[in-house]
Amino acid sequence: MASMASQNTVPSDLYKCVYSFLVDNKFTKAAQQFLKQTKVTQQDENEESLVNIYNFWVK
Repeated sequence: MASMASQNTVPSDLYKCVYSFLVDNKFTKAAQQFLKQTKVTQQDENEESLVNIYNFWVK
């Protein structure tokens, strides 16, 4: 999880995580709209999930 500590991040770095979260949790319409607005691609399976990021920082 060391990659999460990068100081050069911008909010759009989370777009793949958000999109994957929406798809994985069956929020199909929201995912389609998010994709339309952001033009993001599906997250690589090796990248941290939004839930893992949340768990790391909140718990």
